[in-house]
Amino acid sequence: MMNLWEVLKASKTGIAPDFYTRLLSEKLASVGKIAELADVPPLYFKSDGKSLIDYTIYGNTVQNGKPTPDNPIIPHGTGERTGNLLDKTAFTAIGSTIEQIKDGIRITTQSNGYAARIILDVLQNTDYRISYIWKNISGGGSSVNTVRVFAGTDSSTQIAVFAYSNGGTFNTGNNKKINIWFYAAFSAAATVEYTNIMLNLGSTALPYEPYGQYKIPISSASTTTPIYLGEVESTRRIKKLVLKGNENGFLYPFQNTNGIGLTDVLDVNHLRDKGFCSHYPVSTASALNSLWIGVNNKTLYFVGILDVLGISTFSDFRSYLAAQYAAGTPVTVWYILAEPTTGVVNEPLMKIGDYADTLSAEQAGVEIPTIRGDNVLDVNTAVKPTKVRIKYHAP
Repeated sequence: MMNLWEVLKASKTGIAPDFYTRLLSEKLASVGKIAELADVPPLYFKSDGKSLIDYTIYGNTVQNGKPTPDNPIIPHGTGERTGNLLDKTAFTAIGSTIEQIKDGIRITTQSNGYAARIILDVLQNTDYRISYIWKNISGGGSSVNTVRVFAGTDSSTQIAVFAYSNGGTFNTGNNKKINIWFYAAFSAAATVEYTNIMLNLGSTALPYEPYGQYKIPISSASTTTPIYLGEVESTRRIKKLVLKGNENGFLYPFQNTNGIGLTDVLDVNHLRDKGFCSHYPVSTASALNSLWIGVNNKTLYFVGILDVLGISTFSDFRSYLAAQYAAGTPVTVWYILAEPTTGVVNEPLMKIGDYADTLSAEQAGVEIPTIRGDNVLDVNTAVKPTKVRIKYHAP
C-alpha cells in the first residue's frame, strides 16, 4: 500500500522508494500553486516554467509640460509605433493592377511588364533597408525582376537596384523624397506577390512588422512578444478626438473676452473630469485660455482664447483648426468615457485620473512564456503601464 508521507516527501525531494510513488509525487509536484501579482513593470516572480495563466496591462499617459498654441505638447501613452516605414496601401500601379493582400500586395499585368510605385519622404544622407518576399503566382515566362530606388518623384536618377528575391540597403544622399519601384519585364502576362514588405532605418533588415501599428512588446523568459493594438481588441476608457476645422459651433462671451464652443464633437458617453489636449491645458473650472469639457452635452469649450490667438470670429477659429490639421499638428483632445468600450483601436493605451485603457490576455490571444525559477517580466515601451497584473504557476 502506498505511503502518503513517502509521496509528499518525494514531491519535495525527488527521491522515491518505488516507481509508483515517484509517478504520483511528480503529478502532485506539477500541480503547483496559482499566484497573482500586480505592480509597475518590471515584475519579479518565481514560476514553475509554464506560460502565464492570465495578464492585464493598464495604460498610462505622460505630457511633459504645459501645452500652448505656440508650443503644442502631445501626450504619450503606453505603446510604440512599429519600425516599418512603408505603407503598402500607398502603392500606385504602372502597367498593372494592384490588389491588397495580408502583409503585402498582389500585382497582375497583361502586358510584358509591370511596376508598383510608392513615393516616400525620407531623411537626407541616411541608410535605409528594404526587405520583402517575392512569389510568382502564375504565368510570366522568362522575366527580369528588380526593386529599384529613384531620387525624387520620377525615374530619372536611380539610387539602387536589388534582385527580386533579396532587397538591400541604400543611402538617400541629398534627397528628401524617393520613389521605389517593384518592377518586372515578363515575356507573358503574370501575377506575382510581394509580402512582408518592410522598410526600416539603418543597414540591417529588421523582422517584419505591419506598417503604422502601435505595439505592446512584452519581455519575459528572454523572449520579446509584441502585441499589435491594431489587430486585437482592447478595453478603452479614454477617447481621442482630432479636430479638423470642419466642426460646427458658436462664439460666446466670457470674462471680458470671447470663447468658442464646438458642438456635437464629444461622445455622449463621457465624463468631464480632467483630460489632455495637445494645445491647451484642460480645466474643470473654466479657467481662461484653457479647454473645458461640457457637462451634460457633447460640446467642447475653448475658454477665452480668441484674444490669445488674435482672431475674432468663429470662422477664424475654424480656419485656425484647419491650418493646424494641415500642418500635421492637429488640435487633439483626450477625454474620459463614462462607460468602457471594447474594440480594435490602433492607439496607445492611455490613462486619465483613475481611468485607464486595458489589454487582457484573452483579448490579445498571445501566450507569454516564463522559465522555471526567477523571472522578470517587463513592457518595453517608453511610457510604462501604470501596472501589469499577472496570474501564473508558482513553483
